[in-house]
Amino acid sequence: MKKLLVLVFAASMALLHQSCEKSMQNDPLAANNTLLNDSTGTNPPILDTACLNPDATYVDTWHYATPQLYIFKGTNYGRYDLTTHTYAGLNTIADGYKNVPFSTFDAVFVDVWSDSVPKLMIFSGNKVAKFDILNNIYEGVDSISSRYPGLPFTSVDALFVDTVTTYYNKQPQLYIFSGTQYARIDMNTNTYKGLNSNALGFENAPFYTYRAMYVDRWSFGSPQLVMFNGTQNARLTYPYYNFVSSSSNTLTYPGVPFCQ
Repeated sequence: MKKLLVLVFAASMALLHQSCEKSMQNDPLAANNTLLNDSTGTNPPILDTACLNPDATYVDTWHYATPQLYIFKGTNYGRYDLTTHTYAGLNTIADGYKNVPFSTFDAVFVDVWSDSVPKLMIFSGNKVAKFDILNNIYEGVDSISSRYPGLPFTSVDALFVDTVTTYYNKQPQLYIFSGTQYARIDMNTNTYKGLNSNALGFENAPFYTYRAMYVDRWSFGSPQLVMFNGTQNARLTYPYYNFVSSSSNTLTYPGVPFCQ
């Protein structure tokens, strides 16, 4: 893979266009594949869609015996156990992420480098919110441009953090995708490092626009980068990003109500 990023300043590019959830007792998702009641305890939450053709994903490795994949679609999200390959149910973002001022999430990742407590960084439109996932507390919102100075994107489609960092002196790197391009942020210094095209940087992928991503260290015998595009997902070796396979979401995640 061509890993040399083309450094481009934000001004010149202006026209171009992993995680926790609640503690076990506070988790808004039922463990028996059913919907939890809403806050009144009387009726199940009203969901605007049962489809989980993903908008965003992250993995919770803190609060469960096995890693849990959180999958966001529209105003809803679901949980999927990556070890037992079982689906746990749906809930609304409003119920599960109290006070976060977004009704939908474009992309999410868990930041364990910028604070002593892991924070879920939630992107929606041109904004990014911070959510304390250990204490379930919304901590505020900022513009993407203020939070990540120099980043030439006003919105985010997908992202993941490379913690192996074979290419960058073992320093964690945040890859942010928007349209057909991606940028790289050094997590330890919060420094914008440059821009590249998806087709050049991830030439082995079967598609070059992405709706969601996560690194799966549990399901395939070796770590793999999982990319979503519509009803399909693809897997690449991690960190070298060679193509492994592609499949429909319904086959890869049995029981999860992805759109057909």
